[in-house]
Amino acid sequence: TRGILNRLGGNYRGLPPFRHWQAPRHVVWGLAVAMVMLIFAEKNELQMTKNIGLNLQILTSSVLFVCGLSLLAFWLSRYRLARFLRVIILVFVAVNGFLSQLAILAAIADVVFDFRKLRNRNQLGG
Repeated sequence: TRGILNRLGGNYRGLPPFRHWQAPRHVVWGLAVAMVMLIFAEKNELQMTKNIGLNLQILTSSVLFVCGLSLLAFWLSRYRLARFLRVIILVFVAVNGFLSQLAILAAIADVVFDFRKLRNRNQLGG
């Protein structure tokens, strides 16, 4: 696809390696807003607010889950594990509910604290 876009006059660089994917900071804020909406909707019995909060939570959790897998892939490649073993570990984390939740929490921590030092230091808020 990149070759076709470049021939059409675009300058498409492609996606970074999976181990370098990181969610923007506003995804964590979206998750926080979703949680507040869910608590507020539960106390006040507001079905529409609850539905919006649930959808926002699912969306942001999904993005953070993928970024959690990316963080794990980064650390696994750093320890130079065989590619096959890395894939097996990533699949195991993806299908295990508890480890999936840990991946989401790790992604939140990575977005906030930037463990991998992927963000440009000159970039404000992102």
